[in-house]
Amino acid sequence: MNLNQSEMNEWLLGLRYAVDGDFAALAFRSGDGRQYRWMYTSGGLSGRCEAMSFRAGQGLGGQSLRIGRSVIWNPAAPETQRLRGECPLMQAEDLRSAITVPVVIDGQGYGVLAVGSRKDRLFGRGDADLVERQGERLGKGMGQPFK
Repeated sequence: MNLNQSEMNEWLLGLRYAVDGDFAALAFRSGDGRQYRWMYTSGGLSGRCEAMSFRAGQGLGGQSLRIGRSVIWNPAAPETQRLRGECPLMQAEDLRSAITVPVVIDGQGYGVLAVGSRKDRLFGRGDADLVERQGERLGKGMGQPFK
């Protein structure tokens, strides 16, 4: 799945629609390999996402990388409320809930796929399963990481 910017934006739009999300983004490793940067977005309000970076364990995407699996961030959960106050992406995009999944290439967490909502929406296991399948599809289809 080697897509150009336009194709990736269209793919993220389709993912947003599939889970009724307002925002979707894909981050990949950058620089020294410890930082991740949001490289593709769909539905963004601020236009600042692509300049944001994070490390494993930090922010919206970092938790999925740290634990190696999907995370559902629902609005009433204390962790989500704390994250909203700490995460620049959630603040810039006014996200109330989200699903994040690691994108694994050759057994390593190389990126994060995120879908979020600006409403107090509860994402369910079915939504997370769909996003997980797409994250797996990305990891398998890319083979060669983005530089």
